[in-house]
Amino acid sequence: MLSVIFNSEEGDRAEILLAFYDFDQDGKLSKSEMEFFIHENRQYLQKTDFEVSEMQKGMFKIWIDTNFNLTRYFEIFELLPGPLKERERIKEMLQSTSASSQKYYVISYKWWELWRFYVNYNFVNNPIRKIAHISIVDIEEMEEQKIIAPQQDDQGVQGSQFEEKNEDLYHPGLTFNHGLHESLHGSQFYIIENQTSIRPGSIDNSDIQGEYEGELKTNILNNHDYLILPEAAWISLVQWYGCYNNLAYKRRSFHDERTKTQIVDLYPPVLQGYITTNKGELSFRRSYKFMVNLRKSMRQVMNKLVKKFKIKNQYDYQLYYMKVNESWTLVEDMELKLLDLQIVSGTFVTLVLKGKTPKSVFQQVGCGLGQLYDVQHPTSNEWLLCIVNGFSEDLSVIRFHIQKESYQRDFSIPATERSIRIYPPNSKQKQEPNYFLIPHHIGLLNLGNTCFINTVLQCLINTPVFDDYLYKQAFKSEIQKNSKFTYLIEELSKVAIRLKDQKDKAFAPEQFKKAIDHNLPSFSGFEQHDAQEFLNMLLDTMSDELKKNLQKKSIVQSNINNSFEQFETVVKELFTGKTVNTLICQNCQYKSQKFEEYYTLSLPIPINDEIPIFIILFKKCQSLQSEIPPLDKYGIKVSKYALLKDLFIAIEKVTGISQQRFELTEIYRNQIHRQFGNLNPSIPIRQIGLKANQLLHVFEIAKVVKDAEDEFQELMSMFTYRKENFQTSDYVDIEDRLGDWRHGQITQIIDKNHEKNYKVQIKKQNQYPNVQTFHQYQLQPFRSKVQTQKKFNLVTVTNRYFNKATEQYEKFCFPFLILVPSSHLTLNEFQALIYIQAKRFIDFGYLKKKSCIQKMQKEKVQYYNGAQDISNDLHHSKKYNAQSVYLGQAEMRKSSYRRTEQDLEPNQKKINRPNYESIQEELNFIKSNDFPYKIKILDQNMNCIACEKSTANSSNRYNVCTGYSCEIDPMFLQLPQNYCIVLDWIDSLSFNFFSTVVSHHETYQQLIENKNNRKDRVTPDQCFSILTQEEKVEINCDKCQSKQQAIVKLSLGHTPNILILHLKRFQYRDGYLEKIESDIDFPLRSLNLKQWQIGQNSNKIYDLYAVANHFGNGQYVGHYTSYVLKNIDQKDVWVHCDDDQIKPQSAEKVVSQYTYLLFYRIREIPTSSLLNLTYNH
Repeated sequence: MLSVIFNSEEGDRAEILLAFYDFDQDGKLSKSEMEFFIHENRQYLQKTDFEVSEMQKGMFKIWIDTNFNLTRYFEIFELLPGPLKERERIKEMLQSTSASSQKYYVISYKWWELWRFYVNYNFVNNPIRKIAHISIVDIEEMEEQKIIAPQQDDQGVQGSQFEEKNEDLYHPGLTFNHGLHESLHGSQFYIIENQTSIRPGSIDNSDIQGEYEGELKTNILNNHDYLILPEAAWISLVQWYGCYNNLAYKRRSFHDERTKTQIVDLYPPVLQGYITTNKGELSFRRSYKFMVNLRKSMRQVMNKLVKKFKIKNQYDYQLYYMKVNESWTLVEDMELKLLDLQIVSGTFVTLVLKGKTPKSVFQQVGCGLGQLYDVQHPTSNEWLLCIVNGFSEDLSVIRFHIQKESYQRDFSIPATERSIRIYPPNSKQKQEPNYFLIPHHIGLLNLGNTCFINTVLQCLINTPVFDDYLYKQAFKSEIQKNSKFTYLIEELSKVAIRLKDQKDKAFAPEQFKKAIDHNLPSFSGFEQHDAQEFLNMLLDTMSDELKKNLQKKSIVQSNINNSFEQFETVVKELFTGKTVNTLICQNCQYKSQKFEEYYTLSLPIPINDEIPIFIILFKKCQSLQSEIPPLDKYGIKVSKYALLKDLFIAIEKVTGISQQRFELTEIYRNQIHRQFGNLNPSIPIRQIGLKANQLLHVFEIAKVVKDAEDEFQELMSMFTYRKENFQTSDYVDIEDRLGDWRHGQITQIIDKNHEKNYKVQIKKQNQYPNVQTFHQYQLQPFRSKVQTQKKFNLVTVTNRYFNKATEQYEKFCFPFLILVPSSHLTLNEFQALIYIQAKRFIDFGYLKKKSCIQKMQKEKVQYYNGAQDISNDLHHSKKYNAQSVYLGQAEMRKSSYRRTEQDLEPNQKKINRPNYESIQEELNFIKSNDFPYKIKILDQNMNCIACEKSTANSSNRYNVCTGYSCEIDPMFLQLPQNYCIVLDWIDSLSFNFFSTVVSHHETYQQLIENKNNRKDRVTPDQCFSILTQEEKVEINCDKCQSKQQAIVKLSLGHTPNILILHLKRFQYRDGYLEKIESDIDFPLRSLNLKQWQIGQNSNKIYDLYAVANHFGNGQYVGHYTSYVLKNIDQKDVWVHCDDDQIKPQSAEKVVSQYTYLLFYRIREIPTSSLLNLTYNH
């Protein structure tokens, strides 16, 4: 039946479908058969409003064309649909997905990019689409319609929204045109098969894997680290590719009543549920891990547990929860949401009979569930801070989860070893080298994408005068008593007190976050938000919470110096400034002024179109005995709006290497992530994600046909093959029964009746190797009859070693690219081809010492065995003098051996490559036992092609390919179209890490020098000049009573005591949201705004005391940190606050390209302000 389906035409499949359901085989479908057919295949129906009746064959075909999706039905019979069909099916699934859909899957954007390369397709959103549907436009279609697809604003790290002004979930922030173009270098490149645009391997979500099973990594970027797909698209991709380690991240969407949008909940907390016995003891026979939306109530959590543990009467039970390192807490109000209780991943929940409380197992085991301990790992023996994650049913085994690390590193130890492996927290674990104890300053724990809150808190709490105001709670008499909500300023005060008085390393601001959820609903949940928007809202809300002061003074519009009101609250008096917009009619010179308050003054940043990009050039070794070229690092400057071909030209100019001889790549996690050689050279570099300070790698590769052939001929010339008198293991050309010539290798010679027959291993086209017997006349010299194909593959070579501590294979150092002939390559040639480029990594000095020591060890064993025999003989003959001489020599050689062993270290001073007398001597080294690595050829699923075993990480090394018996001739392997090469280093010390040190080219040094000299940095003068520059506008003049040209200019009026400058780093240009990553040069002291301020009190001097930094590409994604100025031991010290991590920071690095908010304080706060702040005391 399958063969019938595979060989059938599209028009014949309706008849096949009829035959499936024609149970009585009468050539038609009766009414009952038709009803059954419709019931079984409702998901493929395009219409539902029709009457069921008997169907003849012809009528059935017409009905199928109108009402049934025949293509989707027969998808289940296809093994691999091919790239074009994959593209169209995913396109159809995304287009048919509406905003009301609830089931989605999160996929790694890096794998998604590889798939897009494979299907040669761009996914961009249609600007004229309806909200309810997700549109995808083909790149050819887009070009025909001349649609410029805007780069979309990155959605929040936590969730994505469906609304008119926001983007859909399925476009990538980086749009590509992934066609294979020959126009750049000409048709001579057709022989090069680039591996990037070939079928990817299994879906690998390991780069977005979080701490707990099913949880996503925090602070990841949409359309950069992850993408959201509808369920149907995910299921299809898994059917086609599989999913590595079953890392599937299923998510649901919910309707937010407040914003009237559909939001995908990316971070539902992972809870671990238990049931207790009648005595209140937890049953560890089974546990239940599940996810719940933060906006669900605790009653819904209880319902899940009741259903899972099959509780008959749920009213007999009550719900308890326990956070990490805390105790069990009873849920008294079941309508409370998880958000109200600040439930996070890793929280434990249990059902307990009413009248009982959960009992701890501490008495039996010596440690409690959910508590923190320092635990010694049973394999690596390192001390780790761990959470008790569970026990075996009989409490004989304790399960641990390493805090802030993947659940895949969880481990267990016997309860009998608890006394030697388990200690109180922070008693055995090594202190982190980047953590420093700073008096009265601790970090804030990240509760889940709350870095923007932590950053603002650190800056506000360290604001001069305001910090004392919060610490002494001087606001209490000002709070409006009729308010019904929790006061943000009161919760902020509690955080300030906690940070100043607490001696611990960090603290979690859970109550403050809870107050934010109640008072600032737009910042509720755990989505990432803009720190400046949050700061403005927080200050405004706290000001509203404070009661009104005395009646404010009247505003006199005529006199600008009296036009600024007396501020009514402490928050406004400290933080509020005013700008003056002056409008002058060019016709009548009529002047009008408008005053606006601000908490943060937004400054435009001048745009520098030129961005620096750094290049590491990996020059190839020309031959087996040629010198090893060093790695060079270059610096180039290109326009951020440049095309890819402009970047190629710039690289060619600084390196001196033609575009036809290099491949531009991006390396990620020690493997080549992207190759740019097969992209459309006319694509803008910003569309492929290249930005300022990007580090790229250039590999010198012969892309031209003639150059590639010359290199291969030079490689073959190093090997000689017999032309007659063939022996075992010789390579030959053989003629098969059909008269076709094939390559082969002699495995056995049979001499019978003075006639030689040869058993030859061959590989036929598209077949695995086999052994056949041939006569002597059928054999010819190797490569004399078989024509070599002018075809090469560009293959990635990755370095890897086995980490015994983690029991996993780990990639390290640089990968590199080699050009491999697609066929007719022997094992020796293959090994030499790789060795020519890989020899730069080998520490020959170490191998020489190692060989000497191994030789000494062998001699020592033989020597001591001989010495023992002689000693026995001398004991009987009493020739003690000879014995003492002999043993003395042994001791002397023993001490010499010790000295040599002490010198056994990797040579990191220079590449110590021995001078081989001949090429053959160096080829013998490749085949020797001392050779440092083994070669594996892997397919797209990371399986060894030779033994077909997995090479994936596994704690059991015997279940995976070891590579020691897998080095066989590539010509006898059925190489897939997409493969890679892995070098497994047997002894990691034989890898010369000094070879990876790059030398700095003068172009790189010039860029760094300009950066250090602040030549390219943005100054306050530039920002304020743009802010206050005059603009011409057209207005309706009130005095002229007509439309007139006018000049509008913004000036600074009242500047606050605490001046917060917001750098506008995000802007739309040509439909793309861009981040301006220009470095800045704002002063740490003595900022004077007199030049841009109007009024008498304009000579104010400001000093910097805090900075908020933003890392990432989007306004609502990325990560925030802060710098705050502290006075420690009568010295001003800058402190870097990265959530819970606190460390000193040099003053030179406080302002940088990541600076987002600058907090300045006036050098002398006016007396009136001081009196206003301290009148309660």
